[in-house]
Amino acid sequence: MTDSSEQPGAEQPVDKDRKLVDTGWGVKPDSQPASAEEVRDLQTSVVYHPGQANQVDAIIRTQQRNFNSAARIVIEPGRTRIFDINKDEFVVEGLTFGDPALIEMLRKFGAAFDPKVLGALNADFDGAREYRCTTRYAWGADRTG
Repeated sequence: MTDSSEQPGAEQPVDKDRKLVDTGWGVKPDSQPASAEEVRDLQTSVVYHPGQANQVDAIIRTQQRNFNSAARIVIEPGRTRIFDINKDEFVVEGLTFGDPALIEMLRKFGAAFDPKVLGALNADFDGAREYRCTTRYAWGADRTG
């Protein structure tokens, strides 16, 4: 007798959520949606509470879990909007100018900005600022400060 898996036409189990590569950097599974329109239970916003520990990391994890890589960040009075490469929007209510966590978050997203200029803006600043993001690590960034 032969095993049923050796017979022609026998179905082999397929692991749809297998990971192509896992380097420890959080590679997304094959079934990751291409855009926010394909997700049913999409979390499109969070509320920032100043003073809570590790909140910036939680915001970044939520954005990365539900959206593609961040492409640009728009800071407005009272909120910060993060747009991914598909122009899908993730909103952080309450994180705005004058908060040191904003500078931390921009650094972790790889935004191109001057921390001294942004840090000088108070919470009552009435304009908006837009920054481009990259996920690439700049060579020598740890030496240039």
